[in-house]
Amino acid sequence: MIKGIFNCCMLISMVLLITACNFSRTEFYVSPTGSDKFSGTLEKPFLTVQKALDALPENISENFVIHLADGNYFIDKPLLIGQHKIAGPESRIFLKAEKDATPVISGGKLIQEWQRLDNGLWETKVKSGTIPQELFAGNKRCVRARFPNDGFLRVKKVGEDRRTNFFFEEGDFPVPLKPNDVELVLLHDWSISRIGIKEIDFDRQQLTAVDWIGTKTLDFFKLDGWEQHPRYFLENDRAFLDA
Repeated sequence: MIKGIFNCCMLISMVLLITACNFSRTEFYVSPTGSDKFSGTLEKPFLTVQKALDALPENISENFVIHLADGNYFIDKPLLIGQHKIAGPESRIFLKAEKDATPVISGGKLIQEWQRLDNGLWETKVKSGTIPQELFAGNKRCVRARFPNDGFLRVKKVGEDRRTNFFFEEGDFPVPLKPNDVELVLLHDWSISRIGIKEIDFDRQQLTAVDWIGTKTLDFFKLDGWEQHPRYFLENDRAFLDA
């Protein structure tokens, strides 16, 4: 009888030990050299942060750490954590850089295979439909082709509706090669509007945006609401590329 109870207790203890080993893990590892087919250990790290989030156990009741090795982690959609992963308000999930590492989670795209042209410009091919708005070379944010390079221009006179168009001085800026790709950046008193161009009429010296410049719901966002000749500059055309 005693031997039977002892064996039963040993069996229960072994089951509890195995269960504890399966669910006591509180950390994953992720590395640009890993694989999402791995187990997420230090020796076999995941490749993506999302894989680590998906692999989290359910109802986490303590802190869980996802260690990130040095390098870039490119994502094309937001990182998601299911609500069922968290047991309560005291639970925490940490994304932590490994010692001396500076990992970067980026929504950008890695652009490679640049070629230098005879005219000194550099170019590469990107996927159809890509509309780049900023470029980083290494960790440095590059300046887009803009005019003027520094400072700003001044609106000569706002259009009749005071919201969608304005007039400029002749010769204020170079004629864009692709006017519909140009972006207008207009400086309000304490905010900035960035908007595409619908038309530039060089006969009338009139620039028209694709929509209202500034929020539609606030009347004081009229172009001359703060100053009679508001400041602006233009970006994103090869005609502005001079540096």
